[in-house]
Amino acid sequence: MALTRNDPHSFGKKASHTGIAGWSAAVLLLIIMLLTIRPAVGETPAPMLERIEQTTAFGSVAYPVLTHYPDELTRIIVNLLLIQNGKVSENIDILNKQNASGWGMEEDYEAYFDEEILSVVFSMKGALDGYTNSQAYTALNYDLPNARVFYVEDLFSDTQAAIEEMERILSETVAPSLSGYVVNEALLPLPTDTFYITRDAITFYYPADQLMMLSGYAGSASFFYYELAPWLNLEEGSVLSRIGAGNYLAVTSDSAEKIAETVSQGLLPGIPIKPGDALEDVIAAHRLFCDPDYFPNSRFFQLESGILRGILVLAEKTGGIAGVPVTGIRCDRLNLYGIQVGVTDRSVWRETLGMPEDTIVLDAFTARDFLLPAGMSDDYVYGDYRLRLYADNENLLRAVYLYR
Repeated sequence: MALTRNDPHSFGKKASHTGIAGWSAAVLLLIIMLLTIRPAVGETPAPMLERIEQTTAFGSVAYPVLTHYPDELTRIIVNLLLIQNGKVSENIDILNKQNASGWGMEEDYEAYFDEEILSVVFSMKGALDGYTNSQAYTALNYDLPNARVFYVEDLFSDTQAAIEEMERILSETVAPSLSGYVVNEALLPLPTDTFYITRDAITFYYPADQLMMLSGYAGSASFFYYELAPWLNLEEGSVLSRIGAGNYLAVTSDSAEKIAETVSQGLLPGIPIKPGDALEDVIAAHRLFCDPDYFPNSRFFQLESGILRGILVLAEKTGGIAGVPVTGIRCDRLNLYGIQVGVTDRSVWRETLGMPEDTIVLDAFTARDFLLPAGMSDDYVYGDYRLRLYADNENLLRAVYLYR
């Protein structure tokens, strides 16, 4: 089954595949088992992604499988695409051939699934060609009711204008600090074939020969939808409208309730870290972009993952990383259910959230030590967590903090 960009089940204009004849007997048996999984008679469980993992002493290969989807043909096609696009058969074969002197093989994934839209990004690291150590990302984006792969062109009303805006943002916010922290440094053009979406953001993944970080991982670039609001395709029935990407591009009647619910759990929308997380685990998952630096009252860490662009992880000022918790998160870009860094005026969030519990004023000299302009912060407490909204002297939101 040859898959191309014009085929509704293809997964990218640069996709490549291995014929079934090239798959191992063990993998073919696994595929047959997965394709024949059915619920017992009378049961109607909800569709879900099931994690499958094969582990040896020299690594592991993990990938998702769609189960209980009511349309049998779509389920079969999606699972074949996941196995094929994740290069599962090739990577299992490589894993099984590894020994103590090899590079090993690690494959894992992130997935967004809401029963209609499936987005999966695979990360592979190790002896990808069987011999040399390398790393790569692949992705699958699938519209299940319409039984088709979707592309970046499906997400924007003006794709070229959106790409130009994303490249402008990268040029202004990432490029100045990139030199010295990468192996390959070709930030532009933004690669748009390999991407991953959630309700909050879209992330693009670079080929390793275009942008490779010092960690040995290929680069990524992420954008919250509010950063691209003028160009989003939010027409009824569109991919982004169905996942709710446009629900909080402005403050709504339930914004305060959503903020309270989210922050009281120690979370911020789209941020995969929370106060209290083990700093060592956070760094292992997202990798240091550069050495930690210092504010007057804490250390701060910049990490490689694209979703953490403009996000600082805070920890105690002294000590190492082992056994140290994350004490806070600072976001210089964020959409907090319509309260948006760089967009929202203090009067809007006070009208939405009420008057703050505390207010702190920073003069220009003090603010400079925190890499902020002069201004004022408003603190709101939700359970064990403190939300701090910092505005400059023009009352524009410049940073969002979350502490425990």
